[in-house]
Parts: sequence; C-alpha cells; structure tokens
Amino acid sequence: MSVLALASERDLDKDHREWWEGIKAIEKAIARNGRHDLDVMREAGVDCTVLLRLLALAASRDRSLMQMMRQRQAALEVDRGLIA
Repeated sequence: MSVLALASERDLDKDHREWWEGIKAIEKAIARNGRHDLDVMREAGVDCTVLLRLLALAASRDRSLMQMMRQRQAALEVDRGLIA
C-alpha cells in the first residue's frame, strides 16, 4: 500500500473510515472463501483486485452506490440506442 493511500485513509471522517474498513473486510472474506474462483478468473486475465472491490461494494449494505451504478448503466444503454 502506498504512503498516499495511507495518508488519505487517515484523513477520512469516522463514518467513511468505518464504511471503508467494512468494504475491506468483505474483500478479505471474498478472497478467503472464493480463492478457487478468483484463481480461475486471474488465469483468464481478470484483474482480481478490481473484481474483489466490485464484489465487496455489491455485497455492502450501501444501496445508494448500486442505484448510482444502475443509473449510469441505463444512461449508457440510452446512449448506445439499446433503450428508446
């Protein structure tokens, strides 16, 4: 981990820091329990760091992030002409 990442974590407010620690704990649990699946994904060329973060965010209790991602997806689908 870089010094910059550590410095920015220290500057987070208490609620954000607790949320971030929860995300990291979920990432560790996924990595521990899904080791075989992650190895398969890694062999297929997937960046497992990004995959772990995405899975942890999806598993978190913060539904506002998922709602924002769905809104962006819908906007992209409209831009591509998939939705009239």
